Amino acid sequence: MEWDEYLTLVQKLKNECSSRTHLGQARSASAVAWSVQKYLIFGILSCVPDRQRTLRELRIGKTLFKEEDKWVIRHGPNDYKTGKDYGVRPPLVISSHLYPMLEEFISTHRSHLKPKHDFLFSRKNGEQFDGQGIYRLFTSASMRLTGKRTNPHLIRDMVVTHLRGTDAS
Repeated sequence: MEWDEYLTLVQKLKNECSSRTHLGQARSASAVAWSVQKYLIFGILSCVPDRQRTLRELRIGKTLFKEEDKWVIRHGPNDYKTGKDYGVRPPLVISSHLYPMLEEFISTHRSHLKPKHDFLFSRKNGEQFDGQGIYRLFTSASMRLTGKRTNPHLIRDMVVTHLRGTDAS
């Protein structure tokens, strides 16, 4: 999958966040919450191409913060794989186009997933995501919407490949 295809996939996931089906029928609050969460997971990775652990371990006030007018992910040395070598990371800024949906998810949708923990994202049963859960979420959604499989690590590779073709440092 190419980078532009991934961004199209993220847009398709956003389009699935409607409270009504394509036939106009109402969707359950938990189904909408699941769609919003999926869009946010893919969307955050599109602007913060980090390891899937970052997505699994996001906690408001611990690794996810609203600072002034932006949402950022902050990692201390124990919050990411190479933290013991590199220490505190510079903040990872989430793209502002995700803010309205992120704030709505936090204030409304998240509770419909009945989380049994304080992490931002939950599996359908309310448990915390594990690595396999995030991996399956990516592979199934990408296959369903594009006919191609992707996973969080491949997205990191896509970003690097995409940036090599630009003037980015």
